[in-house]
Amino acid sequence: MSSVNSSTRLVIYILKVTALLLIVTVSFAASPELGFAQHKVHQDQYVVEFSQQPKTSMALGSSVKGAVNIMAHQLRDLGRNTAVISLSPSTSALTTSASQSTEKIVAYEAANDACIGLLKRGDVTSCSPNYVLSVNDTTPNDPQFSSLWGLSASKGINAPRAWDSSTGSEEIVVAVIDTGVDYQHQDLAQNMWTNPWEVAGDGVDNDGNGYVDDIYGINANGRSGNPLDDNGHGTHCAGTIGGRGNNGVGVSGVNWNVKIMALKFLTATGSGSLSAAIEAINYMVDMKLKGVNVRVSSNSWGGGGFSQSLANAIKRAVDNGIVFVAAAGNESNNNDSNPSYPAGYDGTVSVAAIDQNRNIASFSNYGASSVDIAAPGVGIYSTYKNGGYATLSGTSMATPHVSGAFALIFAAHPALSATDAISRLYDSGLALANLSGVVRTSRMLELARFINNETAPVPAPSPTPQPCSFTVNPSSFATDSGLESAPVILQADEFNFKELNLPFSFPFSGSQYSSITISPNGVVYVGRTPQAMDYQNASTAPTSAIAAFHADLIMDGDLGVRTVVESNRVSIYWLAEHYFMRGKGRIAVRLVINESGLIEDYLSFSTAEIEDYMQARATIGVTGPSAIYSKTYAYNDNKIRNGLAVQFAPSCSGPADPELKITAVKVRDPRTGDREVSPGNKFEIVFSSSGLGQSIATSVLVALDGKVCQG
Repeated sequence: MSSVNSSTRLVIYILKVTALLLIVTVSFAASPELGFAQHKVHQDQYVVEFSQQPKTSMALGSSVKGAVNIMAHQLRDLGRNTAVISLSPSTSALTTSASQSTEKIVAYEAANDACIGLLKRGDVTSCSPNYVLSVNDTTPNDPQFSSLWGLSASKGINAPRAWDSSTGSEEIVVAVIDTGVDYQHQDLAQNMWTNPWEVAGDGVDNDGNGYVDDIYGINANGRSGNPLDDNGHGTHCAGTIGGRGNNGVGVSGVNWNVKIMALKFLTATGSGSLSAAIEAINYMVDMKLKGVNVRVSSNSWGGGGFSQSLANAIKRAVDNGIVFVAAAGNESNNNDSNPSYPAGYDGTVSVAAIDQNRNIASFSNYGASSVDIAAPGVGIYSTYKNGGYATLSGTSMATPHVSGAFALIFAAHPALSATDAISRLYDSGLALANLSGVVRTSRMLELARFINNETAPVPAPSPTPQPCSFTVNPSSFATDSGLESAPVILQADEFNFKELNLPFSFPFSGSQYSSITISPNGVVYVGRTPQAMDYQNASTAPTSAIAAFHADLIMDGDLGVRTVVESNRVSIYWLAEHYFMRGKGRIAVRLVINESGLIEDYLSFSTAEIEDYMQARATIGVTGPSAIYSKTYAYNDNKIRNGLAVQFAPSCSGPADPELKITAVKVRDPRTGDREVSPGNKFEIVFSSSGLGQSIATSVLVALDGKVCQG
């Protein structure tokens, strides 16, 4: 499968087809994936892997037509044949943390992607933009959250009974890859890992690894040896994993005794680069290979699209016996249909967040096949920067509960393999009916059962009946002209959600609601108020929400949200611009919510330029409160158009199985849209069909010249 030529015949066998529109991506070699449009990147920077370790002392040219030349000053070595390069004519690659502050962060644009030219060089085996990554936390405002409920027996993971068997071990090292750790904190100082090959404070790189005085770990921004937390997020995660227990002060972590390796790659603002994340992981693996007993990596961050370099870095960690635990994300997103990274990479343990009632948190991502387990993540009290303590919420807070659990079991059973520990985690989890179809195991972490090997295998998932569905129909409803003259009730970029009481009881996915919450980003939430920014659209509407036009919108001046409330319907009108297209055209969205449950949506653009731009950057659809059923009409495609009118009609008899009639099969390059696919690149197989516009998973077998390809 290493080459494709004009005489090669592509044969597609449809084993089982129930989808009306299906896209299958088949990978033949390492190359970037789809879905970049919604991500932010460091401008003109790329993370690449070479076939051999790059030589920074010489110019890395190329004689292949269309290939990109690389100069030595443009390249920063990340180790393990990986580097970050800067192709900006005026800016070289990262060398210091100071230089990072001048980098320009931009939205990803496929037209500006240089990866194809880099891959043509021959010595580059994988390439992706240098994504901007960020922490996965939200800040709660509920003062009634009690401290450390996540460790309790009644609501949390039942740590007290587990501590009867083990309270941890200083022989176990957990790498916290985050914003750093306050290694001087009274509840963490005794549990910090120290580098046995480095002499503190002498200003010398004693172990020759490129970091001076890396006593507690590193700051991957500029190869600093000081991972002190200037944000608080990483310290909070570290406290849940290993706040010193039974010391008469502060909090206790899952482990009273453990060693925490601080690997900082996120800045004081909670954001960082893909390249710095890879550098932190490589440092951890190098220490493991030198003999440090790193058993667990805790990763409460996410962002960006697929990166083969990051996938390879995680695989190296997993192959060396490190359990890689990752936050599922906080976008109320279905990770099955729209993967969140790094949680979506092979080999990771993906963690969702639950509240004190053991329900999935309103902000938490979910996935019946892609998210593995749930843990407490709402109102979690833990250590914080500058010796403090704080209460935070997010899948970031759920993740260290699971990371700490792995550290505790390795303390109790040092010979247990990573693979066996992961299996035991899933099999010992507490099964909850409300997690069925939300996380793969339908279970939450139960620490006592985990440590004591009280297990019951996770049963094979069974289809969950859907109580309500929506039928999507073209609409020609008359828009309310009074909307344009109604007073503005909301002008904002992010966070300023507006609650609106309804004059009727609104039926939505099997329940009745008396109020809604309006987002400035073209979303109406039913029965909940989001706890995080929602500027980033996904392949489905957020949980318990109507995505009238979910996009990164902004409103000021004469722009804003207006409403007209009538006895049997409420009309909502967004007049906005896109965050990255200020002055390039206006977006008008009219949503009508009817007492009958009927939802009507109307869309218009003031210019062709903004219409074309938004066809790759918005979602129109509905998702119910169960976080299982979603109906998406359009997601980053040309269904988004001026004059669009669509209705979502409710039906509580459950969705009918659609009839499928395939009308066309196409093969295309996902990056360029071309029909011809270059050797070594991914391609899509697109099935077009007639029927209702619903997407359901199916099985497809692809063969080239009689050889079966794995997708």
